[in-house]
Amino acid sequence: MTLLIITAAIIIISIISYFIVVSIEKRTNRRISFKESMDLVELPVITFYNKDKKLNFLLDTGSNISYINNSILKDISIEDTSKEIKVIGIEGNPINTKICKIVITYKDITFTEEFSIANLNDAFDLVKQESGVQIHGILGSKFFEKYKYIIDFKTLAAYTK
Repeated sequence: MTLLIITAAIIIISIISYFIVVSIEKRTNRRISFKESMDLVELPVITFYNKDKKLNFLLDTGSNISYINNSILKDISIEDTSKEIKVIGIEGNPINTKICKIVITYKDITFTEEFSIANLNDAFDLVKQESGVQIHGILGSKFFEKYKYIIDFKTLAAYTK
């Protein structure tokens, strides 16, 4: 009887340990680092891929939606959604913008996100002149909410809980 209880306890502990390890591995595999960009240019930028095209996105939780620069659209694969939304421009004026869907990947993680199409050339050219980094878009807070990512400036990574 005692041997049976010990064996059952070992099996239960092994199962619990297995699920803890799997949970940690999933969390680690879904980690997106922006440490390199912070070290180089002090901006939270993550490089994703759209097929074989590299796209640099600035993380911006101050923006509720994600943006893609209209000048990059001809070079990437997008899905036209025929949707439009009204956003408030930098001058404080309402602006209608079109929405497209873009599939982006980071390592082996794939995301499908809706992006507001905007002319961000002036802002992104200024970032490139000052830092040397070409930005193609902005990931807003809805992206992090949708995919359950937390931005951690202590570890310089976005991760899921």
